[in-house]
Amino acid sequence: MKINHAVVLAAGASSRFGKNKLEVKIHGKTLPQYIMDFCIANEIQNVYITISKSNFYIEDNKICHPII
Repeated sequence: MKINHAVVLAAGASSRFGKNKLEVKIHGKTLPQYIMDFCIANEIQNVYITISKSNFYIEDNKICHPII
């Protein structure tokens, strides 16, 4: 059976870790980059990522989030 959808649960404060885990690079890539590479390699076409609303900010008049 082929998997076509993935849900990535990534909304968390990372309070015990001390900073946003999703921004930390491990061997040059962030966790979301590893997840997307996995999904592409396995031809998963629909990927949904939950992110924390509290981490959004405004930059150059655009709404931004560290992982998007």
